[in-house]
Amino acid sequence: MKKNILYISDMPADVALNAAEHNYLKLLAAYVPADLLKPGVYVEHIEHDDWCKIYKLGTCNCKPNITIETAITHIIVFKLRWRNK
Repeated sequence: MKKNILYISDMPADVALNAAEHNYLKLLAAYVPADLLKPGVYVEHIEHDDWCKIYKLGTCNCKPNITIETAITHIIVFKLRWRNK
Protein backbone atom coordinates (compact mmCIF):
# COMPACT_ATOMS: atom_id res chain seq x y z
CA MET A 1 0.00 0.00 0.00
CA LYS A 2 1.34 3.42 -0.96
CA LYS A 3 1.58 5.99 1.82
CA ASN A 4 1.17 9.70 1.31
CA ILE A 5 3.35 11.87 3.50
CA LEU A 6 3.22 15.64 3.85
CA TYR A 7 6.60 16.82 5.05
CA ILE A 8 6.81 20.37 6.40
CA SER A 9 10.26 21.73 7.08
CA ASP A 10 11.93 24.97 8.06
CA MET A 11 14.72 24.38 5.53
CA PRO A 12 15.08 26.74 2.58
CA ALA A 13 13.32 25.43 -0.53
CA ASP A 14 16.51 24.69 -2.48
CA VAL A 15 17.83 22.52 0.36
CA ALA A 16 14.49 20.81 0.94
CA LEU A 17 14.27 19.90 -2.76
CA ASN A 18 17.34 17.70 -2.27
CA ALA A 19 15.61 15.85 0.57
CA ALA A 20 16.56 12.41 -0.75
CA GLU A 21 20.22 13.27 -0.10
CA HIS A 22 19.77 13.98 3.63
CA ASN A 23 21.12 11.24 5.89
CA TYR A 24 18.34 11.64 8.45
CA LEU A 25 15.65 10.92 5.83
CA LYS A 26 17.58 7.85 4.69
CA LEU A 27 17.75 6.71 8.32
CA LEU A 28 14.02 7.23 8.76
CA ALA A 29 13.30 5.18 5.66
CA ALA A 30 15.68 2.41 6.76
CA TYR A 31 14.73 2.10 10.44
CA VAL A 32 11.09 3.17 10.90
CA PRO A 33 8.85 0.15 10.28
CA ALA A 34 6.30 0.89 7.55
CA ASP A 35 3.38 -0.20 9.74
CA LEU A 36 4.47 1.81 12.79
CA LEU A 37 2.92 5.14 11.87
CA LYS A 38 -0.84 5.10 11.64
CA PRO A 39 -2.57 7.96 9.80
CA GLY A 40 -2.18 11.11 11.84
CA VAL A 41 0.13 13.99 12.65
CA TYR A 42 3.60 13.33 14.06
CA VAL A 43 6.46 15.54 15.18
CA GLU A 44 10.04 14.53 14.40
CA HIS A 45 12.87 15.71 16.61
CA ILE A 46 16.13 15.54 14.68
CA GLU A 47 19.28 16.20 16.76
CA HIS A 48 22.08 16.82 14.27
CA ASP A 49 25.76 16.77 15.20
CA ASP A 50 27.34 20.20 15.66
CA TRP A 51 29.51 19.69 12.56
CA CYS A 52 26.63 18.60 10.28
CA LYS A 53 26.45 20.41 6.93
CA ILE A 54 22.73 21.06 7.45
CA TYR A 55 23.72 24.05 9.61
CA LYS A 56 25.48 25.61 6.63
CA LEU A 57 22.44 25.08 4.37
CA GLY A 58 23.85 21.84 3.03
CA THR A 59 22.47 18.33 3.18
CA CYS A 60 22.61 16.34 6.40
CA ASN A 61 25.80 14.29 6.55
CA CYS A 62 25.67 13.08 10.16
CA LYS A 63 23.83 10.29 12.01
CA PRO A 64 21.42 12.35 14.11
CA ASN A 65 19.38 11.15 17.05
CA ILE A 66 15.75 10.88 15.90
CA THR A 67 12.56 10.84 17.96
CA ILE A 68 9.05 10.66 16.52
CA GLU A 69 6.06 11.49 18.71
CA THR A 70 2.35 12.03 18.26
CA ALA A 71 1.55 15.70 17.77
CA ILE A 72 -1.26 16.07 20.29
CA THR A 73 -0.55 13.55 23.06
CA HIS A 74 3.28 13.62 22.73
CA ILE A 75 3.53 9.83 22.97
CA ILE A 76 6.92 8.70 21.68
CA VAL A 77 6.41 6.09 18.97
CA PHE A 78 9.99 5.76 17.72
CA LYS A 79 13.51 6.55 18.95
CA LEU A 80 16.83 6.10 17.17
CA ARG A 81 19.88 6.98 19.27
CA TRP A 82 23.46 6.94 17.99
CA ARG A 83 24.96 8.82 20.91
CA ASN A 84 23.94 10.42 24.21
CA LYS A 85 22.84 14.04 23.96
